[in-house]
This record gives sequence, C-alpha cells and structure tokens, in this order.
Amino acid sequence: MTGRPVLRRLVLTGALTLVVGAGVVVGWSPGDTAPSVLPDTSTAFSIDMEVSATLDHATVYAVEQRARPAYRIFALDPATGEDRTVFTVPEDAIVYGIALSPDGSSLAVAYSPDFQLSGNGISLLDLATGDLTEVSATVPGVHLTDPVWAGDGEEVLASRVDRRSDDEVLDVVSVSMADGGVSAVVPDAVGPALVDGAVYFLRVGDDLARRDVGRLEETGEVTTLQVADGERDLDHLVGQEGELSVAVLEEQDGQGLTLGSAAQAHGSHVVPSVRWSVPLTGGSAPQVEDGGSLVVHDAAADGAGGVVTADREGLSITVDGTRHALVESRAIRFVTA
Repeated sequence: MTGRPVLRRLVLTGALTLVVGAGVVVGWSPGDTAPSVLPDTSTAFSIDMEVSATLDHATVYAVEQRARPAYRIFALDPATGEDRTVFTVPEDAIVYGIALSPDGSSLAVAYSPDFQLSGNGISLLDLATGDLTEVSATVPGVHLTDPVWAGDGEEVLASRVDRRSDDEVLDVVSVSMADGGVSAVVPDAVGPALVDGAVYFLRVGDDLARRDVGRLEETGEVTTLQVADGERDLDHLVGQEGELSVAVLEEQDGQGLTLGSAAQAHGSHVVPSVRWSVPLTGGSAPQVEDGGSLVVHDAAADGAGGVVTADREGLSITVDGTRHALVESRAIRFVTA
C-alpha cells in the first residue's frame, strides 16, 4: 500500500439468517473456562452483513462464524468491497485464529476437526487451491491460538493453553511448519508478536492478569515494557515496524480492574478496550491511538503500518491513526492481512 488511504462509501446489504445450533462457537479466547458452545435450538435471527465502505488497501482475510455452510474463511478486497470464500469450515470443525504467511500464499489456521475435543492444532490452508493440511495435530485439552508467522515462513508462534491438569499452563510456543513440532519459547506468556525478528508477548502474572509487555532477549532474559499505568489488563498485541500496538481493557463499573478470574484476565471479548501504541525506538512513551473504544475479538498487523480489527461492530482497518469501518457484522471473529 502506498500513499494515503482512499476511502469511498459503498453499501452491499444482504439479509442473512443464523440458525444457532450445536457446534457454533462464539467469542472464546485463552483463559475462559471452556469454549462457549451454544445449545441446540431452532430459533433463527437476522444477522445482516453490510460492506459499508471501501479502502485502497491490500486483501485481508477473516473468519465469518455463521450457521454452516456460512461458517467460512473469506478474502475481502477492501478496494472493491468484494469478498470470496476460500474455505468452508466442515461440520463440527472449529477455527481459533488465522495468520497470513509472509509470502501471502497460505494461512496458518488454528484449527480442530471436532470442537468436542476441547483442543486444537495448527493447519496450513493453501489460498490457491483451498486445500487444508494438518501440520500440528489436535491434542485434547491443549489449545494453540494467536498464531503469527516468523519472518522466514518456517515457523509459527502461538499461545499455548494447556488444561490437562488442575492448574492451567500458559506459554508461547513455536510450531515448525515443516514437521509440526511444538517447542516452548517463553513461559507465563500469551499473544506473541514479532518486530524486526524480536519476540514480544503479554506477560501473565500470578493472578492471571496481563498488565505489561515482555520482550525475549537473545540471552533468554525477558525485559518489560510498561503500558498505561501498569495496572490495566492488555490484549491483542500487534507488531509493526518500530512499534507495538496493544488493546488496553477498560475498567468495568463497580468491578475495578478486569482481573481475578481466567475469563476476565484472558479476554472474554465483552470488555471494551482502547488501543495504545508502544514505540520501540527513540525513547517515546506509549500513547493512546485515535480509534475509540471497541469490544475487540481479534487484531492483526497489515504489513504496511496499519492494524486490521475484528470487533463487535464488524471489520475495520486503522491506517495513520484513523480507523476505517469497512464491514458491519456481528459474525466476524478473526482477521489477518
């Protein structure tokens, strides 16, 4: 993407119907007691999807989580507002996150063939053919989420949530895209991000809250970057050239800080947040970005200095500090670009 973004208004409205049934999963991320599976019901309700604007921007990918066969991964051309399905999620399968490869040819998909396994591995989706190939198998009780590619395209970093014992274990791991091997990178951490080859992440405290950003040094030591006042929970860490962008969760009325339980500390997707930029060079202090308060489901760097967001309102792209709302939908859960 070159130059300043060009924003044009475009309305493409289609009436869509969501039938809620077993296997449709909403708004889960590491730390909740379990993925929330909606009960069987014959109730249907409208879930209109509206592409409300266009933007001079490269293709983005998103997970739309509606009743099958509309549970899908799709490509959106922000310049035209056109979308196309690249993968339809099979019956009983579930997606927990996606990440676009450095060469743009494939997606790493946090994926399980059966939601009842209560775990997932990493698969590779070929964008040219639509073929999905398992790389790291699903292990019941273990979730791999928040995937992000290393620059060499040979491994994917992810958050690992291990619930096979009484004490939940959280760490950042590396998944080899050649043989599916999983190796620990840093303990007590989630939400990995990469900037210029350096690994950043959200540090998990003893109370399970995430109030600062960690950086893994070549020596294996961890240094800390403080955001806000160091007392606010963080989520959705995104790496950009020379800086990080992170969601700072807002305090809830009468509840104080969002901590004290796994669901609160690890992103229940019901807490509004404001994004902060965290410069990594020049000694500048973190500061609030101009984007407003949103309930965010997922966020990803777009490779050109912007951030793509899936939120309660739909899909948006923030460029040069300005947020452009492109798609209005309550069904978009994950994004990558």
